[in-house]
Amino acid sequence: ARPVKYVDEYRNEAEAARQHTDGIDVYHGDLGRLEIYISRDILASEAAILEASGSLRSLLRDLYPSVAEDVGLAASLASLAERVAESYDLAVELDIDRCPEPSREVKLAVYRVAQEALVNAARHSGSDRATLAVWAAADRVEFTISDHGAGPPIGWRAGMGIWLMRDRVERLGGHIGFDAGDGLIVTGSIPMGGAS
Repeated sequence: ARPVKYVDEYRNEAEAARQHTDGIDVYHGDLGRLEIYISRDILASEAAILEASGSLRSLLRDLYPSVAEDVGLAASLASLAERVAESYDLAVELDIDRCPEPSREVKLAVYRVAQEALVNAARHSGSDRATLAVWAAADRVEFTISDHGAGPPIGWRAGMGIWLMRDRVERLGGHIGFDAGDGLIVTGSIPMGGAS
């Protein structure tokens, strides 16, 4: 009976050890899966961070286009036209050879009006092309932005974008008009130095 007792004890100890090592194997297997999940989460987080930082840079560039100060109004408008073409598939024909370098606030206003008008054209006109022209006339900056779409529908009312364009220009002593026909034509004029 004594050897049977030792055999039974050995079996019990062996079974306990096996269960313990099975637990360790499961634990290590769980750790391996956990490492894979963590690695996937880290990669996904890195991708999300890169995407968010790109979006943030784009947003900051749109909020304050420093390029207008760094390279001038004509170059900043050319850059805007490229971004609109890439983002909205709207080809922008530029006429900016005679584009002046007005005061900082006037540059920013012309840039913002062009930005709003081109994005509106891309979203609402149904056209695949627009024209942006900026030139100097005496002591003023003149501009025209037009699309080649269907134009606003009958009964059209100006929205927030139109109101913001008008406010920007009029605060600087300028005037702006919106003419519907074969597309929408935005025309404006601002004193080079802004409001006196």
